[in-house]
Amino acid sequence: MEEKIEQAIQLYPCNLLFIHRDAEREPRESRVREVAGSMAKTRQGNMPHVLVIPVRMTETWLLFDEKAIRLAAGNPKGRIPLNLPRLKELENCADPKDRLREAILEASGLSGRHRRRLNFAQCRQRISQVARDFSPLLHLPAFTQMDQEFATVAFRAGWVSSPIL
Repeated sequence: MEEKIEQAIQLYPCNLLFIHRDAEREPRESRVREVAGSMAKTRQGNMPHVLVIPVRMTETWLLFDEKAIRLAAGNPKGRIPLNLPRLKELENCADPKDRLREAILEASGLSGRHRRRLNFAQCRQRISQVARDFSPLLHLPAFTQMDQEFATVAFRAGWVSSPIL
């Protein structure tokens, strides 16, 4: 992880680093210790950073916005039901990546060869770009922790006059 942090900062100089690490089957605190240890070993150990640690996978946090999924899939006016999990069930979703892939494919309305050629990675990235309001995710403990950590880091760095909590 140290090499990835060093490389990310070298390729994309920044004032704030978001470090993503899925919790998967580990408790959040294990991932926090892992990242803290890695940061301490880098030359940028003091750089302000925020941990992004979803309970399972980041894709979980993309399953909440049907409109963004349809837009990212290139079919914003589609009517095919996507059967997305309810917000309070998101963190219990068994395979969020697979669930998101299916939602994107359904939202696209494509079939056959066109459906098979749909670029999941591009669509997934696009969802995060077109989603307008992530506040519904504040009902999820892992997202709330990230949000609170961001507010604290921004306050400590002097970017805001008070923590936005």
